[in-house]
Amino acid sequence: MNSWIEDESDDEDSYDQGSASETQDAESQTSEEDDEIDLENLKLDDDSTPKSLYSSKSGITWSSIPYPSKKAKSSNDTSEKAGPTKLTEDVSSIQDAFICFILEKIIQKILIYSNMERTRNIASNEKSEDITMMELKAFIGLLLLAGLLGKSKKKH
Repeated sequence: MNSWIEDESDDEDSYDQGSASETQDAESQTSEEDDEIDLENLKLDDDSTPKSLYSSKSGITWSSIPYPSKKAKSSNDTSEKAGPTKLTEDVSSIQDAFICFILEKIIQKILIYSNMERTRNIASNEKSEDITMMELKAFIGLLLLAGLLGKSKKKH
């Protein structure tokens, strides 16, 4: 009966030795594997404040204090009041609203170059007149309406 107790104690001794060596292996792997910092056990300087710079074995340095942001902070200070601008104060029709987006000078340039292109591409025996400003504005209006209604590529 004593032999059985001795065998059991021998097994425990061998188990303890094995587990101790596993623990030692794990500790050596941890210290060799990574350069992590144990944040729970930070060493304090003489003035009892946490260290701000940490360095690893590989020479990389980390700071526990974030660098100041280079982005300008936004503020809610607005210099303009809400509402229509000087350009849109006098809008009373669809045409006035359209002119806020496309200036009259641009429409005149479109008219001039459209008529030049038509003249260049017309056959010598064909007779055709230049398009007028009203026709151009009507065409642009129809294009906008077709886009608004989604009819630009649909067939009826």
